[in-house]
Amino acid sequence: MSSTAESTPATDEVKLSVATHEEDFDWNDEDFAFDELDRIGDPRTPGCLKMRDKIVFFGGVLNVILLAFFTSGVPWIMPWYYVVKAPILIGTRICLYFKDKFQYFLIDFCYWANLLLLVYLIFIPNSKELFVVCYALAHGPLAWAVCLFKNSLVFHSLDKITSCFIHCSPMLVTYCLRWYAEKFPEDERFKVCAAGDSCANFMWTAIVPMIVYLTWFIVYGISIKWICPMPSKDYLTSYRYLTRQRGGPLKMLGKMKFGWLVYAAINSTASFLMLCPTIAFYNNQTLNFVFAAIIISVAIYNGGGFYIEVFSKKYNKSIEKELKDDF
Repeated sequence: MSSTAESTPATDEVKLSVATHEEDFDWNDEDFAFDELDRIGDPRTPGCLKMRDKIVFFGGVLNVILLAFFTSGVPWIMPWYYVVKAPILIGTRICLYFKDKFQYFLIDFCYWANLLLLVYLIFIPNSKELFVVCYALAHGPLAWAVCLFKNSLVFHSLDKITSCFIHCSPMLVTYCLRWYAEKFPEDERFKVCAAGDSCANFMWTAIVPMIVYLTWFIVYGISIKWICPMPSKDYLTSYRYLTRQRGGPLKMLGKMKFGWLVYAAINSTASFLMLCPTIAFYNNQTLNFVFAAIIISVAIYNGGGFYIEVFSKKYNKSIEKELKDDF
């Protein structure tokens, strides 16, 4: 799958990586947790830095309110809301990641899956099969990445908000398209595979999405190895980060001669297992709703843990550190 970094690579602790990376630091690790605050502007005083975070916090909370309203009241807006937000948030992340030498994270699977959803929404909205594939990926590897990488809904952090957007928004968009098609405008721009259609089966919710994933993995490996190899050890990929993580479950792979093959096998197996239940979600709205609610709840819970366990201790220190680094 996917994901991203704040000031250290963007993955938290991972038991089974699905090659998304994406996330946040391990907040329990004093070496990683919350040392930087998403350098998104050019403020140089504690007051300006805090105002920046207040503005991001305001936007984060407002976004949640709008998502709740759109999902329940006017679901036909959700695809367009996503189309507007995706270029802004991911574009900002691209700029920040190139600056911090994290650009290799940007070819992780989560970004490819979001790009595929954008292709469906903008260019091929009449493809029922493509919708099912996007739905499966959104409710499979992307959604599970919230749990695996400890995505957290931290409203003042642009990086964490972006990570939640990348992994949660495709799930919400495809949920609305799947179950509230009758509330969409009568022009029926978006074609959705109904439960009785031939595309609403295990082939399109698991096998084809897995082929998409494996295709990405091959292209990813070729790109990292030969087309655009990393110029130095300062640059990180998901594999390099996860196998260097102190005490991490995948650290031993970095010492193995063919550790990357084991890593690929773990990723592929985990991804397929995450895709398998999506056929049940696709055919049962209650199951789909419960699953989506659990994923969102995990992100909220992780955010609460971050504010209580880390933020209260780290915030002022991080402001002081950022000011010291800038001067």
